[in-house]
Amino acid sequence: MNRHDSLLIQHALEVLDENAKDFKATRSVAVKLALRVLYAHISEPRDLIGYWNVADNPNPTQRRHNLLKVLAVIRAQVGRRM
Repeated sequence: MNRHDSLLIQHALEVLDENAKDFKATRSVAVKLALRVLYAHISEPRDLIGYWNVADNPNPTQRRHNLLKVLAVIRAQVGRRM
């Protein structure tokens, strides 16, 4: 993996991390773009879909917990590729 891809992945993970830590986690354009960037670098795309779907949870505490959990799985998958 080249430096450019590595920087893109790092930035995408930061965007998802900021979104997950925010109790108002949303399906923003930034989140959509971050998930799209990670799609090419992850072995299980269903985890990206899971992150997107968890943002709909009406309970902010559960939403935050589940987003952080899915994000940890995504980070692990990306880490294996780097």
